[in-house]
Amino acid sequence: MTSSAVIAEMIADVEEFLDSVDGLDDLLDDLHALGAGEPPTPTGELAEL
Repeated sequence: MTSSAVIAEMIADVEEFLDSVDGLDDLLDDLHALGAGEPPTPTGELAEL
């Protein structure tokens, strides 16, 4: 599978969840906000690593 085919598949997946360009903009804003926050404290098995 070529990289362009992978990208096309990823775009198709996103289009299933978004109904407009504004939806994409909102999603990217939400992801940016998550990335700007403090990371959560690991729990369970992850904390034991």
